[in-house]
Order: sequence, then C-alpha cells, then structure tokens
Amino acid sequence: PTGDYFRSSPALRRQFHLNDVPADILESEAEQENLGVAASLAAQAADRAAVREVVKAIDVPLFLGFGERDTSIDPAAEPTAYPKSPDITLYRLPGSAHCHNFASTRRQLWDRLLAWID
Repeated sequence: PTGDYFRSSPALRRQFHLNDVPADILESEAEQENLGVAASLAAQAADRAAVREVVKAIDVPLFLGFGERDTSIDPAAEPTAYPKSPDITLYRLPGSAHCHNFASTRRQLWDRLLAWID
C-alpha cells in the first residue's frame, strides 16, 4: 500500500494476467495504477474470515467463475463457503488468470455465463 491506496505493480499484473493479454491492455492498466484501490477496501476483500461470515448468508443460485490461475487457493472448494445456496455452478476458464475479461478466452466465460442466466 502507498498511503491510503493500494497500487498495482508489474509483479501483481503477472499474477492477474497470462501471457496472451495484449501489451496495450497491460499498458493501459498500468496507467490506471495511479488511481489505486482504497487500502481499507483491499484489506476487507483479503480478510477471508470476514468474507466467510457474509457469504454464509447467500441463499440464491450462484455462478462462480475462476481462471486457470486465480487468487483462490482451491477453486473447487469455493462452493462449500455458500451452504445456503440452492444451486452453485463452478466454471474454470481455460487460458485465463484472475482478470478474466482481459483474457483472449473471455468470450467462453461470457457465453457460459449467458447460458447459465438463461
């Protein structure tokens, strides 16, 4: 974190993107680093214990989408965090890291999500 904001870095971008993401997209993202994310928000999102308590109450169908490489330690175990959901679909997007919408395979995710919504 820098001051009250968390800033990205080239190392973090590599964690969130695979090699197929075009350089101009990564450059554009790097330009946005100056905006940052509020450190308090980043800390809340990273606090698995706090999130765990909130998601236990979710009682609607869920679509959980993860990349081939993602921030979850075990995407296959993620549905267990939602004990009240009556239906959970877990989708792993091949050729994607955490930032799915930048991956060259993103349309596969969008098509799968649209089919799930139908």
